[in-house]
Amino acid sequence: MRKSIKYSVPKSSVICAAAGILLYAGLMIWQGGKWMPVSSLQRPAPGNGELLSEVIVRELGEEGREIPVTIPVGERQYSDEEAEALYDAVFPELTERILGGNESLEAVRSDLDLVRVLEPYGLTVRWESENVERVDTFGTVVNSGVPEEGEPVWLKAALTDGVHTREYEIRVTVMPPVLNGDELFQEKIMEACRRLDSVQKTDNQLFLPEEVAGKKVSYYRERETDYTVIPVLGILLAFLWAARVKMNEQKVKLERSELLPKVALVAGEHLDGPITIEVPVLDNNFNYWYVGVGIKYNLSSLFKNNKKVRQAKLNMRKAQEEYSLAQEQIENGVQANYVNFLTSFTDLRTQEKRVELADQNYNVTSNRYKNDLALLTDMLDASNMKLSADLNLVNARINVVYSFYKMKYITHTL
Repeated sequence: MRKSIKYSVPKSSVICAAAGILLYAGLMIWQGGKWMPVSSLQRPAPGNGELLSEVIVRELGEEGREIPVTIPVGERQYSDEEAEALYDAVFPELTERILGGNESLEAVRSDLDLVRVLEPYGLTVRWESENVERVDTFGTVVNSGVPEEGEPVWLKAALTDGVHTREYEIRVTVMPPVLNGDELFQEKIMEACRRLDSVQKTDNQLFLPEEVAGKKVSYYRERETDYTVIPVLGILLAFLWAARVKMNEQKVKLERSELLPKVALVAGEHLDGPITIEVPVLDNNFNYWYVGVGIKYNLSSLFKNNKKVRQAKLNMRKAQEEYSLAQEQIENGVQANYVNFLTSFTDLRTQEKRVELADQNYNVTSNRYKNDLALLTDMLDASNMKLSADLNLVNARINVVYSFYKMKYITHTL
């Protein structure tokens, strides 16, 4: 037996639904149906593109045919007065939008956001830069090498709605990046190298500056030759030498084994049948087994192997002595280079002191020469002494680096 379930609909819901239907029918009757007569179509706002409007064309006359037609309606264009007023109103907003992450156009340190389209107004923007090496037309800012006071760059923005065009010039000041101590010194080094590069275009090499921001500097670059194979070969040679000693020890044991007798244990089991050597043939089966010990000794080894054993012992001793000699040479080389490494630092400090004394002597002689208390030859001697001290200091620095890498080479850690 099936039990039916009835749902009761509230009267208020029925009244609301009926009221909606009646209201819709009344509006359709009042407006004359879904389609209303029109004599014009609304254009879309500037920048919104073309709009397709569907209309019913009713032919007047006896037949009264109705034909559906889709009419494209182009966007509205600004009048000359509207365009002039719009450009004047939009330009301040444009200068704000291109800031990107910068606080002001007078202090630009990061990339600008050079917008191409102003969507609410239907305008496009075309950009030009007088110095694309500092600020290109995409807004990328290159502020490396900019002086502390900044560098001005003029941008040209051409605003257009497709009919009217207005050009504006915008001045931006590119400022140097905010750097910490190391970054600032690195920037000064690069700027000094750029200046030297511009005046050494005809030289085969770029001679790097010896002094940057009042500080003497030296330069180092990675070697083009890869010496990684050297420690690998050193480790391989050490293993081969040890293996050679081990091989000679095994050879001595092998030669000694020739002096020992060879002992063999023999066991067997055999089943024969029938016996065919008898006449007539015997139909019998025989099962026999045996166990034995065999001893073999080469008497000639008493006379020959003694010499071979002595030769093997000599080879093993030679390999051990060569191995010990190689170890001693490596230890002596490491010790000698370590002493040279420490000596190079002592020499470096000595040369630095000589440079300091030479600079003081040059300054004293220069002051005396300016006051007519020293001859030109004294000035030349002081200059030569200063130049010689500077060259010796450079050589001392090179010697420190050379000793350091020689230590790494000797210890196979290069």
